[in-house]
Amino acid sequence: MESAKRKGIARYIMISAMNTRTPRGDDVFQAYLQAKAEADDVLMQSGLAYTIVRPGRLLDDPGTGHVAIGASLPKGEIPRDDVARVIAEVIARPATAGRAFDLTTGAMPIAHALDLLTAGK
Repeated sequence: MESAKRKGIARYIMISAMNTRTPRGDDVFQAYLQAKAEADDVLMQSGLAYTIVRPGRLLDDPGTGHVAIGASLPKGEIPRDDVARVIAEVIARPATAGRAFDLTTGAMPIAHALDLLTAGK
């Protein structure tokens, strides 16, 4: 983040994880979640135009192009393909800056889900 600022890069997209503040799993996974939560906090305070994408459990299945996006979703899963598609859309949408959201497989096409997110719905 500091390097981005020094280089004049204002936009920063972070891939985090859902429910980082809920302890679960073994000690190693709990340390991972804590590190993710701390990194999210630092980014939100960094002054960068951030977007934090918090996917559910990652799958190697083919993507569907349909997602659920929200501030706090119940646990879920999502193919890596769909996470990559969401990231590509987020890059092209400056209106996603300043937002953090959970991401799972859902019923809504990616573009529409992001339209609703940035419309404040």
